[in-house]
Amino acid sequence: MAIIKVMGEYMKKVLLLGLIVLISGCVSFQPVRYTDFLSQEYLDEYQGKAVTAHDDIAGTQNTRVQIIKSYTSTGAPSESFRLSQMEYKNTKTYYITFCLSADSWWFVNKLIIKVGNNEPIVLKSISQNTDVLSGGNISEWVMFAASLEMFQVAATAENIRVRIIGNKHIEDYEITPEDQVRIKRLLAAI
Repeated sequence: MAIIKVMGEYMKKVLLLGLIVLISGCVSFQPVRYTDFLSQEYLDEYQGKAVTAHDDIAGTQNTRVQIIKSYTSTGAPSESFRLSQMEYKNTKTYYITFCLSADSWWFVNKLIIKVGNNEPIVLKSISQNTDVLSGGNISEWVMFAASLEMFQVAATAENIRVRIIGNKHIEDYEITPEDQVRIKRLLAAI
């Protein structure tokens, strides 16, 4: 009981000090926009620009673009795909990353790409990262190996459909003309 009384007295002093500082005008509160916390790189990618990041320590360069987005009620993407090229010592590798922010797990493990009437291309995940976010939401980032030729076809072909398959959810998407413009920006940057 004595500890609670001491802590109560301490908190009163902290609150009183905070009030004095606020009244004296030493602290001013200004509205902060969500975008103030975002890097220019993130904003560029969010707007569909190809973004290149250099990692001097690992010796890599990553160029990427974000396509196919659906949005949460706050305006943040809840489902998106990133197409990227990773370069290390003149070796280039290509990836498609599916990014999910949702209220329940999908456990994504497969990606199917269907171009027109051609045979579907089935990709299995090569890397997966999951996390629990605030408010009980979750995030899944699932990476699939791709190729430059896949990106080139996606930039120009008609009637491209993509299916994400998880243990608990399946979702279909279409590559739109706007998505194709973004893919062309990536191809121009790499």
